[in-house]
Amino acid sequence: MPRKRYNALLRSLAPVIARHRGLYFLYHCRTHDQGGNLDDTLSKYPPVIRSRCLSTRFHDIYGGAPREVLNALYNAADIYVTVSAEGFGLTIAEALACGLPVVGPRYSSVPEVIGPAGMTVPEGGLIDNEYDHMWWAIDERAFGKAVERLVENVAERRLLGAKGPRHVAQHFRWDQAADQFASIIETAMSREVAA
Repeated sequence: MPRKRYNALLRSLAPVIARHRGLYFLYHCRTHDQGGNLDDTLSKYPPVIRSRCLSTRFHDIYGGAPREVLNALYNAADIYVTVSAEGFGLTIAEALACGLPVVGPRYSSVPEVIGPAGMTVPEGGLIDNEYDHMWWAIDERAFGKAVERLVENVAERRLLGAKGPRHVAQHFRWDQAADQFASIIETAMSREVAA
């Protein structure tokens, strides 16, 4: 999707990948959709970068991945990155629950979801779109620097990652969400009856 800003993410990560020979970027999304063609985009990068940007292809072939595969992917990673300003960011919460530090936008609900278990980057600007609201635009240099900081600082990466499971358990539980939703409905019904 265009709001996912994958091309901007690739531009921000390319210099980091080039400087760190053991660094790989694994992406788990459709490689061709309304936001463009990631295979085509990557073909424009030098082989040293292109060869270390890998797709799971699960969305292209199967329409997604089983939960066990997602769990394995999260647990095999060192950092989770996103430049998409999500309404909630379920994948961010999933990554945090697996102990991954997250680098994401300081926009929308993402800072609340990341909490103390990662880093947020301010926007480089906002982009108007056909949905009549603004999309967050990445500050590519700042985002790359935040990712590189965690690539180079293993202790900080582990410290942030260790905070993720507790943050998710305290703030994003289904039973809490159900109770909060029920309270909203009950309050609305009480007001309606009283009126």
